[in-house]
Amino acid sequence: FKWKGVDTLTETLGYLGDFLFLFIGGAERKQTANALFLGHKAHKEIPLYLKAADVLVLPNPATLSSGAGKKEVKISKYYTSPLKLFEYMASQRPIVASDLPSIREILDEKSAVFFEPGDSEKLGQGIKKIINDENLAKSISVKALEKVREYTWEKRAKKILAFIG
Repeated sequence: FKWKGVDTLTETLGYLGDFLFLFIGGAERKQTANALFLGHKAHKEIPLYLKAADVLVLPNPATLSSGAGKKEVKISKYYTSPLKLFEYMASQRPIVASDLPSIREILDEKSAVFFEPGDSEKLGQGIKKIINDENLAKSISVKALEKVREYTWEKRAKKILAFIG
């Protein structure tokens, strides 16, 4: 899932050999010393995996080259599905995310640690920053939970009605 930035995350495995990475979704792959690729799981199981994590990562790329001409497409830079992001925020776990406008619409420095999209070394530094600072991890988790509570269907509907009313 290159369009989700999984390649950046797998490159980070080399920088963080002492960490265990758990990949949910996509095809099952060969396990490595510090990575388990579990493939797709039932949606009802996902919260258990999220709560078990020390850090949750959104490694979305800014652009993706595709096709024979290798045209760059700005998939995640301006457009992204917020469902995974909202699930991460609600899980009360700290988030490391690509620094993209589509993610910045929802998260800020108080609710996530950001890294340059596509930079696996910076991603690794962001993960270490959270792991090495328990207070930061807790603070980010609390702020993300506060923010996700602003995105209920009821609150969104009220904002839309206020906008068109």
